[in-house]
Amino acid sequence: MKKGTIFRNLWAGHETYFVYQGSIPARGMRSATSYGYKLMLYPYSGKWKVSKASYYTHDLENDREHFPIVGQVDMDKVITDAILSAIGRGDD
Repeated sequence: MKKGTIFRNLWAGHETYFVYQGSIPARGMRSATSYGYKLMLYPYSGKWKVSKASYYTHDLENDREHFPIVGQVDMDKVITDAILSAIGRGDD
C-alpha cells in the first residue's frame, strides 16, 4: 500500500474514510496493523471529524468490497500547506 491511499469504510453506518500512513508488522499473536487518519461525517450534526485510527492490514488489502480505494492524497503536502496557511505564509 502506498502512503496517502484513501479507503472508504463501507462497514460504518455513516460516511467514513481512512487515509493510510503506514503499518506495524505482525508480532506474536497480533495481526499486522495499518495506521493513519479517519475522516467521519456525523449524520446528526452534518460535521466532519478527523481522528487517528488503525485497521488490520489484511482487511484493507484483501476486502475491497468493504474497503474500496477511492483516492490518493499527499499528506505531507496537505500538512505543510495547512501549517503555512495557519501562520500566514501562504505558498512560500
